[in-house]
Amino acid sequence: CAHPSACHGLDAKGKKKKKEKKKKKPSQGSDEIGSKDKNVTLLDMKRAQNMGIALAQFRRSDDKKMTGDEIRAAVLSMDTTVLSPDRIEALQGMIPTEEELKTLRTYLRKHKGDPSKLGAAEKFALTLAEMPMLHSWLGAMLFKLEFGERRDELMGKVRVALKAARQVRGSPCLRDLFALILSVGNFINEGHMLGNASGFQFESVTLLGGMRMSNKKGTLLHYLVHTLKEKLPEVLE
Repeated sequence: CAHPSACHGLDAKGKKKKKEKKKKKPSQGSDEIGSKDKNVTLLDMKRAQNMGIALAQFRRSDDKKMTGDEIRAAVLSMDTTVLSPDRIEALQGMIPTEEELKTLRTYLRKHKGDPSKLGAAEKFALTLAEMPMLHSWLGAMLFKLEFGERRDELMGKVRVALKAARQVRGSPCLRDLFALILSVGNFINEGHMLGNASGFQFESVTLLGGMRMSNKKGTLLHYLVHTLKEKLPEVLE
């Protein structure tokens, strides 16, 4: 340049330099420029995330998320239009532990009982903690909702058991088998106080496979099967 003052502000290629704007330093206490204060998280991160996912399924008829107070009201009124079995189980899983409650209450003491800056999971945990005997309350609701299904399932099992019992009691082949076992047992115990018995405990049948015969060619169970094949083959059919 002809004069140094005429070249002021030009770079090596003769282009004007852009003035660098000074970056505004974030104000003290904020995480980034223009960011809102973050909520205080006290619960384990994974625990808080799981609670957030569970809470997302609680929705009003207009498909908007229910507030903690609305969920609390539904629980206290036992509103089954809101509380399905799946939702009740989700609530049971969100009940804060003693350790979590201790952490939350310590925070409240330090902040004059103000929970406004807590995260959504922490606020809802406090809401649940306000309800006495909540786990039992939810358990009773769950039992009520599932009673019909459980009853039908159990009645099916009872019918099968009763049918089996009738078949056992009315089976002539089974009576013959038990009579043979009793006769063999009385023969073995002849002259003993256990001899001449009119019956035997059903558990003793399991011992037949462990009693060896004197010729060591088998067990008492083998003898019974052999006898049945020869004299009462219909019992084995």
